[in-house]
Amino acid sequence: MTADAKVETLRLFGLSAARLDERKELSFVFDELASIKAKNATQKLHFLRGFAARLAARWDDAEEEYRKSHRLSPTNMSTNRELASVFLIQGRHADAEGYARAAYEHAPSNPYLIDMLARTLSGKASQGLRIDERELEDLMERLKRHGNEPGLSFYDISQAEYFLRKRNYVQAKKSIDSAIAKTPTLVSSHFLRAEINLFLNAIGEAEQDLVEAGRLLEKAGFEIEDEVRFAEIQVKIHIDKLEFQVAKEKAERSNVLRGHIQKRLLKEIARAVGFEPQGASAELKKWAKDFR
Repeated sequence: MTADAKVETLRLFGLSAARLDERKELSFVFDELASIKAKNATQKLHFLRGFAARLAARWDDAEEEYRKSHRLSPTNMSTNRELASVFLIQGRHADAEGYARAAYEHAPSNPYLIDMLARTLSGKASQGLRIDERELEDLMERLKRHGNEPGLSFYDISQAEYFLRKRNYVQAKKSIDSAIAKTPTLVSSHFLRAEINLFLNAIGEAEQDLVEAGRLLEKAGFEIEDEVRFAEIQVKIHIDKLEFQVAKEKAERSNVLRGHIQKRLLKEIARAVGFEPQGASAELKKWAKDFR
């Protein structure tokens, strides 16, 4: 077996071991790659370390390892995609943009990568950051061509996110309903509809969507991104129900709501307590004031 073939075999073995949480096998892969004095072996080693960290929701460790992998191979599509994903799940859309663009430029007809860049730009805009709206519209047209075939709902989901950013919640609901009709087992659609329902003040329907998402995940198996979204929306539902103490405890004690995600949710809770102080104890009001 050539050195390149060995590196590729170890990469595939490592991905499988990381997904199955087989730590002994993963440690073996790390040691083997570290023993190979070649740039591609070192790049794969950092990528796999980042991948394992991401699966464990250790976002800072994942970012550090992926960045090391990226420095060794800046045009690698997988590394750029993974870095963008790590930033997106934390709501760091500006940080995600460069990596999402690099991945998209590698495969501009891939609906997943078109969707990633569109979500990145839409997320930036929702945070009040400047974007080229014409570029986003062009991406939406590309997504309509490449991600709107039978069995695919990339376009409808992106439309729902677009209308959500524009605060057109009724149209956002229509778009996400269309997406769910096309791909009823796609968990991310139910998460998004739950968020839209919260903006429509339909808390009961949001809870139903979360229950359905949980049912689908129990059947298919949880990915770490799904666990994050599930926990995040749970917190948001408690906020909307004015159950601030419960929301705060879930945000603080969750195993997956760490770092940037946890801080963002705690800020939301603190703001909500400021708007609806009657739903909070004196201790919680003081915490919210100090936190803000």
